[in-house]
Amino acid sequence: MANVAIIPARSGSKRVPLKNVHPIDGVPLMGHVVRGALSSGLFDDVVVSTDDQSFASVADSYGASVPFVRPGALSDDHTTTVDVIHHAVQSLGLEARDQVCCIYPTAIMTTRESLRHAIETLHQTGAMFCFPVARFRSPPSRGLRLSKETSLLEPVNVAKTETRTQDTEPVWYDAGQFYWAAAESWSTRVSIHQNGCGIEVPWWQAIDVDEPEDLEVLEFIYHFRNRRPHE
Repeated sequence: MANVAIIPARSGSKRVPLKNVHPIDGVPLMGHVVRGALSSGLFDDVVVSTDDQSFASVADSYGASVPFVRPGALSDDHTTTVDVIHHAVQSLGLEARDQVCCIYPTAIMTTRESLRHAIETLHQTGAMFCFPVARFRSPPSRGLRLSKETSLLEPVNVAKTETRTQDTEPVWYDAGQFYWAAAESWSTRVSIHQNGCGIEVPWWQAIDVDEPEDLEVLEFIYHFRNRRPHE
C-alpha cells in the first residue's frame, strides 16, 4: 500500500492570477508545498496535476513527479477537487487501498504533524475523508447580512442576536489545506464534507488564497512563523 500526495495546480485562477507560483522568499508557493510533502517522510511519491507546462516545470524543479497533463475539461472554474483527484488516481493506476492526500498548492502552512495526525484519524474513525478544520472565531449564528434592497444590516439569525458568544455552538470551517482518503474513496466521487472527519488546526494555518489580500496575510504569517531567532 502506497501513500501518494497529489497537488492540483491549474493555471487559470481568475481572482488571484498565477497564485500557485507566487513567490515567497524566492520560492513559488507550489514549490514550498512540494518541498514540505517530500520532507514530511509520509509519501512514496509527490505528484502535481496541472494543465500548464510552466507549472509542470516548476513542480519538476522542486522534485515532484508530473507524469501526465491534466485535460482542459478538468481545468475550468467548475471542476471539483474530487474530479481532479479521481482523474489523477486513474492516470496513476493506483490500487484501491493506496492512501492519497490532495494538498492544495498554496497551503504552505501545512505541517508534517497535521498530515500525520489526519491520516491516523482517518484510520481510527473509518471515515472516507479526513481534513483540517479551523474554528470560526466569531459565531456564524450571530452574523449579519447586508440587505440589497435597503443597504441596511440585518441578523442572519434573529433568535441568536442576544446570545453570548460563550453560549453559542462552536462551528468549524474547512481549512483549505489537504484531504486524506483511500484511492477507492476518491473514485466514488462523493462529497468530501458529507463523508469526512476533521482535525483542528489554528486559524493562522488556515489561510486560503481566494483574494489578493490573502497572499499578503499568508506571506506575513509565513515570515513571522519562520523568522530567525536573531531577527
